[in-house]
Order: sequence, then C-alpha cells, then structure tokens
Amino acid sequence: MLDPQSLQRLEHLRIVNNLDIISLTILIYDYVLNFSQELTLVWNAPWNITKTLFILTRYLPFIDMSLTVTYQFAPLFGREACFGVYQTTIWMFMAGIGIADGILALRTWAIWGHTRGLTITLVVIYSIFAVAEFLTMGLFVKSMEVIPPPAGIPTWISPACLVTGNTRIIVVNWAVLMAYEAVILGIILSRGYQIFALYGNLHLFSVVRRDGIFYYCYMFVLSFLNIVFVLMQSADFIFLFAVLEWVIHSVLTGHIIFHIRSEADSQGSSIELTDIRHSG
Repeated sequence: MLDPQSLQRLEHLRIVNNLDIISLTILIYDYVLNFSQELTLVWNAPWNITKTLFILTRYLPFIDMSLTVTYQFAPLFGREACFGVYQTTIWMFMAGIGIADGILALRTWAIWGHTRGLTITLVVIYSIFAVAEFLTMGLFVKSMEVIPPPAGIPTWISPACLVTGNTRIIVVNWAVLMAYEAVILGIILSRGYQIFALYGNLHLFSVVRRDGIFYYCYMFVLSFLNIVFVLMQSADFIFLFAVLEWVIHSVLTGHIIFHIRSEADSQGSSIELTDIRHSG
C-alpha cells in the first residue's frame, strides 16, 4: 500500500500527464482543423522569413510533445536517457517560445512602419528577453537533480525519472516572459491608438491588433498560473502549464500569420508579417 506522500506524488503525476495530453490534443486538433488553410496560405507561398518562422513555431511542438509523451509514458527508459530527454524538451520549449516571440517582435516592428528608433528598441528588448530567458533556464537545468519515483508507484504510471530543481529560478523565467509580452502589447496598443485617431478603424490593422490582445491575454494568464503553481504548490508542478503555454504560443502565432495572409488575399495584395502598416 502506498504511503500518503507517494499517493500525493501519484496524484500530481496524473494531473501533469493529463494536462500534457490535453495540450497534445489541442495541437493535433488545431493542425487538422487548419491544415487546408495552412496549405493555401503558407505552403503555396514563396519562401521568406515569415514562412520559415511559421514552420519552426508550427512543427517544433510536435517533436517536443512526442518526446514529452515518451518521457511520461515509457517507463522502460533508463534514468540517464530519461534525464536527457527531459533536458531536450526544456531547450526545445525555450527555442519555440523564442521563435514565437520573435514573430511578435517582427509584427510589432511592421505595425510601426520599420522606424529606426523602434528597430533599435525592439532589438534591445528582445535581446534582453532572450538572454534572461536562456540564462535563467540554464541555471535551472544546472540545478536539476534526478530523483527516483516514489516507492510503490507502478512503473506504468510513473516516468523512469522525476526531476527537481531551483523553483525560484523558474519563477524569474516566467516573470521575464510576462514582462516582455506586456511591453510588446503596450507598444502595439499605443500604435493602435495613433492609427485609429488618424485614419479610423482600418480593417487589417484591426485584425492584427485584435490578435495581439487575445494572444497576450492568454499568455499572461498561463504565465501567471505557472508562477502561482510554482510558488504555492508542489515542486511536481514546476512545468505544469509549460507544455500548454508552448502549444498555445504555437497555435496563436500560426493564426496571426493565417489572419494576416487571409486578409491580404481578400484585398488582392501580398502583405507579409513584416509589411503591416497603417496603409492596410
């Protein structure tokens, strides 16, 4: 019979596993639902930076989710291999978030008309964000330790290894992500106010602004939940919403590109992510 601590750990593992399966379901559902749109608006378009970034942010989560599910549901992994898979998924997550937020930075740059001042500002902001994110995650990875599954938990339920680390560093990581996205949202909203005051409610710009607001609301909530669970709950929940957040990043970033290209097609133009200006 399992002791109370093992039972609690088992319940935590079940919650994390279920949320990751939900995330994978969302990813697959969105892919199937929007594949025809992706084929028309992205794959049939010429290769450029938008298409390259889209493919990376669209398909990296599938690789990461495959590793995550394998890690969680393949108990025959040895501890060394399991730990390696865990680290790989962490760095793939960081790369995916960085690419998605790079797309947002490009969109913001385009909205402001490629001004020199904003170009420098965005490069500095994004560089600070990227360095802070990778530095804090690197410190977390360095602090990680492999612990054996609690005694008595069936091997088909528990992964071959459980990982713990410095939770305070993870809080900083999520906080940096929230701060970066809040700054970008502020820049977009300020530009939106200027465009509305000068030209009225331009449709393409409204689509981009609407996507940005929804995107940042979702991301802010998920990052906030990550911080809350890290600070107030068990260390088992260090990455409880991390997989879901990356999936939502991927899905919403893809939809932003879909909406921009769809709107451009309806206007008979070829507007790209880096071409959105008030003349839309």
